[in-house]
Amino acid sequence: MMRILRNIFGTIKHKIYGGVIEMYVKELSSQCAEPVDIWRNVSNHNLLQLLYNDLSGRNFLFESYVQLCRLKMHTEAPPSDVQFIERSIQNNRFVFIEAAHRDKLLSDPEYVVLCKWYDWISANMDVSLDLIVYLQCPPEVAFQRMLSRGRSEEKSKIPLDYMKKIHDTYEDWLINQTFQTSLPPVLVVNTEKDLSEVGELCYKARDILCGKIKLTKPVTSLEMVVENITKCYSFCNDCKLY
Repeated sequence: MMRILRNIFGTIKHKIYGGVIEMYVKELSSQCAEPVDIWRNVSNHNLLQLLYNDLSGRNFLFESYVQLCRLKMHTEAPPSDVQFIERSIQNNRFVFIEAAHRDKLLSDPEYVVLCKWYDWISANMDVSLDLIVYLQCPPEVAFQRMLSRGRSEEKSKIPLDYMKKIHDTYEDWLINQTFQTSLPPVLVVNTEKDLSEVGELCYKARDILCGKIKLTKPVTSLEMVVENITKCYSFCNDCKLY
């Protein structure tokens, strides 16, 4: 059972990922973090730095390697009942590759090659997801959080406009669902909330986060889930109340 934390840059993803969900979802037994350190040292080449120094010239290089890394995250994750990963191979295909192509940072042939690779992988390997946890955040807030985290490759390299385009692509993929005919259920977490409030909501929704209760609506907010979880209604099936 694989569930994915997704967001744009600079949200409180790492605090939620490494703290709140782990703290409140006791059944969580496997986590796969974003392999940033690997991207920074590919046989002594910093692909992240190369990308931000030349978004149009290095996008194909970077996304090709990221797709490989995300495939390894899916296929090499330790066996467990529940697996959380930061982003996924679908995230790479339907957000970053789509956004780069829209913005002409990937040429048509480069875009087609990356899509063909993804199509083959998804048809021949099990990279399926059963839940997407979308850590939603306005791009302006995410931009300030990105600046505060101080990652050297990002300083003065990523404009707010780029963040807005990534955010819009996330919304198209997960909220408007314009890129795929079918998606696993999407659980939307408002990351502007105070961390303690998010933690309390995660605790109340722990059976959903751990797959004991299955969401059936395509997109549901964490607040709505918590509000209705004791009633079950149409949000889930085979409910076992706390």
